[in-house]
Amino acid sequence: MQDETIAAIATGGVSGSISVIRVSGREAIAISQKVFKTDSGVLLKDIQGYTAKYGRVYKDNKMLDEAIALIFRAPRSYTGEDVVEIFCHGGVFVTRQVLESLFYCGAVPPGPGEFTKRAYLNGKMGLMKAESVMNIISAQGKQSLNAAFSISEGRVYKKIQSIKQSLIHIAAQFSASCDEEDISEIESCDIKKKLNPIKNDLFTLVSNYERGKIIREGLRTAIIGCPNVGKSTLMNLLTKFERSIVTDVAGTTRDTIEENIRINDVVLRLVDTAGIRETSNKIEKIGVEKAEKEQKSADFILAVFDSSREFCAEDIKILNSLKNNLAIAIINKIDLPCKIDKKIITSSVPYCLEISLSNDDCANILEGKILEVVDDFEIDSNQEFLANQRQLCAARSALSNVELALKNLNDGLALDMVFVCIEEAIEKICELTGENIKDSVLDEVFSKFCIGK
Repeated sequence: MQDETIAAIATGGVSGSISVIRVSGREAIAISQKVFKTDSGVLLKDIQGYTAKYGRVYKDNKMLDEAIALIFRAPRSYTGEDVVEIFCHGGVFVTRQVLESLFYCGAVPPGPGEFTKRAYLNGKMGLMKAESVMNIISAQGKQSLNAAFSISEGRVYKKIQSIKQSLIHIAAQFSASCDEEDISEIESCDIKKKLNPIKNDLFTLVSNYERGKIIREGLRTAIIGCPNVGKSTLMNLLTKFERSIVTDVAGTTRDTIEENIRINDVVLRLVDTAGIRETSNKIEKIGVEKAEKEQKSADFILAVFDSSREFCAEDIKILNSLKNNLAIAIINKIDLPCKIDKKIITSSVPYCLEISLSNDDCANILEGKILEVVDDFEIDSNQEFLANQRQLCAARSALSNVELALKNLNDGLALDMVFVCIEEAIEKICELTGENIKDSVLDEVFSKFCIGK
């Protein structure tokens, strides 16, 4: 596939003012020249790199659109190959027609992420930076964008390279002692002294993964409560559209309903759940079990209580479950006569809000309270975070091998037993950075990318 010239819409398949079609490969300029004609009559093959020309695009000798062609010559391009980017009007139909004309002239569709994959294979970027591209594209807030740029700009990569170089230095120290039957006690202590900070750095990277995941994907926020307390109304209020069905019939929501929202720079992955209660209905019971599972795995909880009815056993159970969780207790329906003992809630949960969710004007109050609480959960997005599960698995394996090397040293085992662990840790670090990675893993990495990237 690397020998073929690929072409794809880089701006997505939606209407806009401008569309960009990216062409990359050995024949990128020759193929584009068959489709694009400059107004000045200059051929694309005679144009220098980093030069844009105005002209028209054609299909079967019939003009499709006015356009601009931007030339990048290898290796000074995103992919490291010859690249042409054609800027045309952003209608879906005309953009597809330009792309089809390129296919007719010899280009082929790329696989997911193939432009970035070619950039990696051609040495334009490391694998970790390539993976950060997807995080930059999918960033939904300031923190997630900062974290993605931390990887893209190499701060995390430099940390990992520092760990690798330290391990290589230790391995070299072992190699220098390989003719001896055993290492001296002084050498053993020196190696332990060098391995401990490596272990701590790897432990920090592994431990920070979940916090980094929250930055990338947002706080997983479970909306919980008994039936008919206003959970679905809350969901609709925050998403600003009718995402959940609202009725006065108990048990309407029987499965989890998910939606991402952004309040200022805070991203919440909202999960509306079934009302928690004892039920003999098999389907509703599954929904209740899912609700309880979501509550346990959530980073943040919005627990809704109905102030117009007295506490029930399920309300007390929910209230008790909020201890040691980041949560807001929302006391709803305050426009109705109050039958609930609010002191039980306010004395149990640090953050409470009395509100009527049926009032649209309460949205700003609700969002303000959420921001106030989430500020206590603020994460420094400038820390070093691993980007994905693949990187986490490699870092965990490296950490396990460093820990095992230290254990073998403490147990006084043979030099070879320690050396093997160090070598395995180096191999896992190289796998993390992409210096030593199987083709099947590489295909999996780029399969998650969009087609035009």
